[in-house]
Amino acid sequence: MDRELKKILIFIELLVLIFILGVLGYVVIEGYSLFDALYMTVITISTVGFEEVHKLSNTGKIFTMFLILSGVTLVLYGLSSITSFFIEGELKNYLKGVKMKKKISKLKNHYIICGYGKTGRKIVEEFLKLGKEFVVIENEDEGILELETKYKDKVLFIKDDSTKDEVLIEAGIEKAKTLIAVLSTDAENVFLSLTAKSLNKKLKVIVRAVEQNNERKLKKAGADFIISPVEIAAQRIISTALKPGVVNFLDVVTSIGGEDLRLELIKISKDSDLDNILLKDARIPQKTDLIVIGMKKEKKMILNPLSMTILEYGDELLVMGNEKQIEQLKKIASGDIKDRGVENIKIQL
Repeated sequence: MDRELKKILIFIELLVLIFILGVLGYVVIEGYSLFDALYMTVITISTVGFEEVHKLSNTGKIFTMFLILSGVTLVLYGLSSITSFFIEGELKNYLKGVKMKKKISKLKNHYIICGYGKTGRKIVEEFLKLGKEFVVIENEDEGILELETKYKDKVLFIKDDSTKDEVLIEAGIEKAKTLIAVLSTDAENVFLSLTAKSLNKKLKVIVRAVEQNNERKLKKAGADFIISPVEIAAQRIISTALKPGVVNFLDVVTSIGGEDLRLELIKISKDSDLDNILLKDARIPQKTDLIVIGMKKEKKMILNPLSMTILEYGDELLVMGNEKQIEQLKKIASGDIKDRGVENIKIQL
């Protein structure tokens, strides 16, 4: 909750408390009825200057002076908080936060990015390019300020500790499909993985390992995929040193025409038109513009499969293309898109 809004709530709570103490004080000290005690409390705190209901005793006068000083001090505090809330833009920020929470609550099958450091920034940029739905959880003011100023309303975020259950629930972890943990330490990522898996067992958790020797701990904590920047960098350097031609080829291929391409394994479902037909009859390049590089069949990877290879339920196709093309094949492989023309070429077993 915003700082200025908390001040206003504190002001209201203290005001109610002073009213209660004022009424009880006049009832106990002066023997007033509840109505008379309430009347005296109101005119005393508001300092309107009306005469008291009955002549006050010395104890009552001392109590009244205390009540006046407390009331005036509290009213000044309240006015400053309310003024700050409206003038300094706190109301606008609060309403913006409410609107953002509503948007987050409507997300489904989205990504949760925990941590907005160097790695988190790069992930956000790429996800925006790909049009993915995601929520960022960041606890540092600097990161939140950058998200607000750089992306305006394009990025949904929560300013809080991502290891807390209630924060992950607010981010929609129960409906999310993937959580990406890129916090500053492995200890935080371990705790986050444990918390995330306890809230959603089906959630896919991807974790960045700061230290290589902590990978086993992250795996035990529930991380499905562990990415080690040190290991990736080392492999890249070795490949560049030993096989620079291969690295250059991949760099060129994955950025043809300024469009990022990627490799992905796509599984064939039972309801798919791709089940039980020849690879040549699937006409994947013609339908999606994807390049079929290989296929995973019965846990064995086949590179450059022959056109007469039979595609079956459970097989995974290794393809290369852009995001849009890959999504198209996923729909075909899952059975969401049907091609009636393939019915005549199903293989009779």
